[in-house]
Amino acid sequence: MTDEELLELVVRAGRESARRGFGLHRQLLGALYRALRHGLFRTSGSAGPLVEELLVEWSRALAVPPFDTAADDGTGNLGVCLRCKAGKGGRREMRVELQWRSGALLKCPSCGHTALRR
Repeated sequence: MTDEELLELVVRAGRESARRGFGLHRQLLGALYRALRHGLFRTSGSAGPLVEELLVEWSRALAVPPFDTAADDGTGNLGVCLRCKAGKGGRREMRVELQWRSGALLKCPSCGHTALRR
């Protein structure tokens, strides 16, 4: 991943962390952003691969594009919300809220319904 791509991913992950109220994560991502922006850190350095891997994991957990379908089962479908009314604009696709190795917490962006996926 280039420095520019990493910087863009840091920005997206930071915004999502702020949206969810993850203050400490946002502060850490802010520090990484400033270091990248001012040339104090390069992905080609010795810590580059570790930081890149950490940022990718953060992005998967926060469902930040392009990692927003990380809990996908291979069919491209995360499932639809069963609580939303089918007749009023259709059912919404669930979104990954949290993810871990054996599953994920999905949330409907329309009604807020949550579901566990294993």
